[in-house]
Amino acid sequence: TRELGALALDISIMFDSSPVSARGADRADAIEVGRHGLVISHPRGRGLLLPQVATENGWDAPTFLRQLCRKAGLDQQTWQSDEAELLTFCATVLEDDAPEAELDARTLGPAAFQTLLNAVDLVLSGRPPDTTPEETLTCHRNQELGIHLNSSGDLTAVALGAGKSLLELTQMAARSLQEACAKKNKTSQTIAELSLLWQPIRLRPQDYPQRHRTLVSSAVLAEDGRGEWALVLPRTSGQADKVDEALKAVRLSVQQWRSTDARLTAFSVERVKGRREPPSSDGSQTVADAEAEAGSGSGARAADRAGQFYPVRVKAMSEAIQHHLAAEPVDEAAEPAAVRAVMLPHAGWLYCGDTIGRTLRRVSVPRTVIVLGPKHTPHGAAWSIPPHDRWDIPGAGIRIATDLARQLLKAVPAFELEADAHRAEHGTEVLLPFLHTMNNDLRVLPLVIGGAGGFDALEALADGLAGICSEAQDPVLLVISSDMNHFATETENRRLDHLALDAMLTGDARRLHDVVTENRITMCGMRPAVAVMLALSRLGKPLEPKLVDYTNSAAVTGDTSNVVGYAGVLLP
Repeated sequence: TRELGALALDISIMFDSSPVSARGADRADAIEVGRHGLVISHPRGRGLLLPQVATENGWDAPTFLRQLCRKAGLDQQTWQSDEAELLTFCATVLEDDAPEAELDARTLGPAAFQTLLNAVDLVLSGRPPDTTPEETLTCHRNQELGIHLNSSGDLTAVALGAGKSLLELTQMAARSLQEACAKKNKTSQTIAELSLLWQPIRLRPQDYPQRHRTLVSSAVLAEDGRGEWALVLPRTSGQADKVDEALKAVRLSVQQWRSTDARLTAFSVERVKGRREPPSSDGSQTVADAEAEAGSGSGARAADRAGQFYPVRVKAMSEAIQHHLAAEPVDEAAEPAAVRAVMLPHAGWLYCGDTIGRTLRRVSVPRTVIVLGPKHTPHGAAWSIPPHDRWDIPGAGIRIATDLARQLLKAVPAFELEADAHRAEHGTEVLLPFLHTMNNDLRVLPLVIGGAGGFDALEALADGLAGICSEAQDPVLLVISSDMNHFATETENRRLDHLALDAMLTGDARRLHDVVTENRITMCGMRPAVAVMLALSRLGKPLEPKLVDYTNSAAVTGDTSNVVGYAGVLLP
């Protein structure tokens, strides 16, 4: 029922049916595209297509008839057979648009978050609110959302609920923070961090604790049914059990959750850093200005996801890597070999660590690795290269290949050298401890590839990658960081995953792109995969990808209703 508000409704009222008396190829002349729908009846199958299907796809009459046969599971020329009965009909379409698209916080750009931060500043400084906010911040009134503010003085404020826009929730949270400052006689508060809470999932006590182990990067809201509530945000150090922590905060046990009106809700979280110093009197200083003054983008990129996606302690992390590298089944005859590229998943190790291990133990990891991952956060540039000289993981610092960064920036103008897109990005970080274990002399170039640009942009990226690989004196391993389809039933997810994998295993990058796009498969690293496949095809050797391992989250959680797929692929 949560999805009903996002559904658009079309009703086609069919009338004026008429059999097609013509025979053979002449039947196409009896079809009026844009007016007629079609029905085919044959001993081996039956199918129907509405009139609007032909116009929406730009089909002529013969194409419409061939597609009708495909719909019925028949040979595409069956419409010409005397055994096939054709019927035309007309239809009146009644349409009702979805009342509102569900907010996807990952699509909000830096400007939207800047507007929210500016709204906080206006409230805290007592200035009039902005009367012309971005439309995207005012249109989500029927969804349960939240804003959490963390101030430079360690005060916090929260605004939660449905019926309010993001901008209104932000202003409410800012007023709460202002009241907290007044009570504690604190002034000149600025925002250290703004967290947007979105995509609510109601938690059920009967699912505890198995399914709740997946909530490593989610916030959990507990409401005791009597007006008391508590919000637990994800921390870098990780929490063993955020549900238990939230229940304890409202003085409830798991047993009481099962027997009372208490409610627990998990939210996805998008965070943006705020100003570290008070804004100027005219409000002209931006978040980017403040972070630039603080030296953002230099030195090391910290291990942001340790304790969430993988262990934070060095010993536990190393033991987990060895466990995953030894995951059954073990092929004793498979020796590590030099490959040009590899695709690895990037979820929490609990779910995909064995797939990473089974795949990487077949790879002789060279000194230089380029990791191409999707853009999971709204922060920073659409195509981004980090300006850091080191990427830290627990117990080690991995050098960034700054020479390759400069080379790629010149070759592919779509890239920007900036830190924001990498600050909370997990696509590279989840894989680095494995890669570093395979080669302690590792240096890496992490790339974030967002949705900007079409297939031509990926062609340009492929040219740049091929140039680096062909000019390098030592081997370069290209790593595609990608999970497969997200959040369908196990049966449907497996079907969609193998549509994409079958296309990838042909070695045809365009085919992978089109299959994923046309079937709406949410393979997050499709664009990095296409770019890498195109780059390898430019280097002359035939491309023959090999699937090493496939699994999905149901193998761990046991929940087949809402899964994510993971695959390991070698590209020799």
